[in-house]
Amino acid sequence: GGNANGNNGGNGGNGNSASAGNDVATTTTAAAGGTAETTTAAGAATSSTDTAGGKKDNQNNQFGGFGQGGRRRFGQRRHRYQNRPDIRTLGRLIYTRDGYSIYEVDGEEHQLFSQNLSLFAKLFLDNKSVFFDVASFDYYLLVQDVPAINPARPESRITGFFSKEKISWDNNNLACILVFPPWQRKGFGKILMGISYQLSKLEGRVGGPEKPLSELGRVGYARFWEARLAAAILKLRSKATVSLQEVSDRCWMLPEDVITTLNDMAIVNSKPRSDGSVAVSKAKVRDWVLSNNVDLTPPIDEEYFAAEYVAEFDAG
Repeated sequence: GGNANGNNGGNGGNGNSASAGNDVATTTTAAAGGTAETTTAAGAATSSTDTAGGKKDNQNNQFGGFGQGGRRRFGQRRHRYQNRPDIRTLGRLIYTRDGYSIYEVDGEEHQLFSQNLSLFAKLFLDNKSVFFDVASFDYYLLVQDVPAINPARPESRITGFFSKEKISWDNNNLACILVFPPWQRKGFGKILMGISYQLSKLEGRVGGPEKPLSELGRVGYARFWEARLAAAILKLRSKATVSLQEVSDRCWMLPEDVITTLNDMAIVNSKPRSDGSVAVSKAKVRDWVLSNNVDLTPPIDEEYFAAEYVAEFDAG
């Protein structure tokens, strides 16, 4: 009301005749029934309210509220979210099963995405060191399907990933692995590890993760290796004699990882044989599986790899 009164006062000061004319018109209309005066007052109130509302919207616009400006910005954010890059256009589908898929992203082709992914991983990994030099890495994303509001546009979310050097002189099949906190302890880590070892198999090279492992990495890989070795040993015929290298080749694991895992499982007979070899008791392996409640089901099935992806390795 103050702004409107000030404006009216200013207009009245421009000329006495105009002011007198306005007074006569108002008085005459009021005598007829007071309708115009009431309307004029309401209009002034409306003008005052609009002015105050404009200030309030400006405040909301400045401080992120949900006034007119805030709603406009919220709509823009929602529009950007709905038009975010689709992982299906960034990466190459190499594996899909039971509502989740693995996409391969070339770090050189999609540098900004790979850098952002690496920086995001740094929030949860203290030993993460590669942020910007991503061109020499491939990234393998674990993408989970989620219920979509619009069936014509399926939705998905990245729940974890691992990176892998394109050329590794140490035969590393994994450089960095992370399952995002909301989806940890759901078996997704085993899936990513299984994919990395399947890639070693496709490449025809026995490999393993980059060393040294973090504390969490050692725990995760110990469980994965133990289940992998137990399943392989129990498939052997009774009293079968195999070398360390044969076990390594069967599991596509480095010999040193096989030795460490067998010792941790405590399933190797303490006394070596006369020829220097050691015996592994299948009965001890079964007891170990039962006592530790280990699921020997492989986390991945190579039949679910994309046929054209596998064909490239066969052709090479």
